[in-house]
Amino acid sequence: MSWWFLNMRHRGRFAPTLRGGIRRVLRAGAPVLLVLGVWTDPPAASAADVYNQPAGSLTVEGDTNLDLDPGQKTRTEGNLVSASDIIGIATPDSDSFIRPRVEYRNYPEDSGDNRVEGYLDFNSTLRTQRSSASVYGTLEHLDEFNAELPSALYDNLNPSSPTSPETGKSVIGATRDSALVVPKYNFKYSPLWGFGVSGVYQRIDYSPNDDIAHVDFAYYFGQASATWTLGPRSELSFGAFDSKYEATRYYSNAKGTGGTLDLDTAWSPLLSTTATIVYDHVTADTAIPTLFHGSKDAFGATVGVAYKAQISQYRMDAGQFVTPSGGGSLYYTDQIKAEYDRDFGPRWSFTGALLALKNKGITSNLQVDGRTYVQTLAEVVWNLTPTWYLQGGARYMWEKYQFNTSGAADTRIYFRIGYKGLPPRR
Repeated sequence: MSWWFLNMRHRGRFAPTLRGGIRRVLRAGAPVLLVLGVWTDPPAASAADVYNQPAGSLTVEGDTNLDLDPGQKTRTEGNLVSASDIIGIATPDSDSFIRPRVEYRNYPEDSGDNRVEGYLDFNSTLRTQRSSASVYGTLEHLDEFNAELPSALYDNLNPSSPTSPETGKSVIGATRDSALVVPKYNFKYSPLWGFGVSGVYQRIDYSPNDDIAHVDFAYYFGQASATWTLGPRSELSFGAFDSKYEATRYYSNAKGTGGTLDLDTAWSPLLSTTATIVYDHVTADTAIPTLFHGSKDAFGATVGVAYKAQISQYRMDAGQFVTPSGGGSLYYTDQIKAEYDRDFGPRWSFTGALLALKNKGITSNLQVDGRTYVQTLAEVVWNLTPTWYLQGGARYMWEKYQFNTSGAADTRIYFRIGYKGLPPRR
């Protein structure tokens, strides 16, 4: 993402002679500015488009094991009411929006899972000819179960989160509040070289919290990088970073220092890829779940693919990375996430998505309860009108911990009727 600065340009310039020049200009009614004897048109104002895009839906669903209970499975039926609005400002060189969302889940035969959840997503971008800057993030108040089991679907408006703090463990009726802010700035020093800075701030608070799987924490990450343009299609970036993890109610701290190597390639207007290698020297000092003080060298690598054609698109990210976690420190996450979207004419569309991950603690005191989590879904949308639609889908979710060989699975079938306002015209 990028911050784009407004580019104001003069529409024209002329210098009339003193004799008769002023009289002719004023008679013509032209807006002018006199500077040192030179008449100049004022800069043209860039038009700003202020818009909003409301949306809402009603969903009915059935689950085979709503709470992912490894023991007895109970079929549960419920409904979900959702309302949101995208409020934005767009100019030729900028884009900014906020998106408030509210959801109410109701399960008549399982009232312990009834919940009201709220989100506030934001994204702002600006750019000049030589620099760019951006900031995006989200504020969330979620039921612990929904917060700790991430979705396989990508967010179409915001980039993917750079962290994966979920532990998968939840308590019925418990909640999780989180804040994520990701700023970035880049400057193009020459046609071949540029530099940039970026950061991550994340804060998560559980209610109730504990010292095993729901540890409140704050996480800070800052990076400086240099970019070398290899050609019209590829850029290579070198970065150095520092990170800090702090548990806010228990004694657990971890610091990371390392470097990154990134290669971004646009193979065609339709296909682009990314590849990243990370080295992270982690020093941990913690009392949870056991006393530990030491350091470890951590390595990670990820790849990403994005393909977008006229009627279909595909996205995929895979690899291993270091992330803060509600488990009390920094964790490894091995993850693959993919989504395929296809339009079948003006009314029908299909989406299929997969998320599979495995996480474990980086240091030896945390490598006692690794987790594997899989979610797949398939859904079909029928557009009744340009703004109203019907949707039906199925989702399968499975989770297993290292010392729980049975695991737990849930299958959800859902149907939805929804409204989505038309996007702004560009």
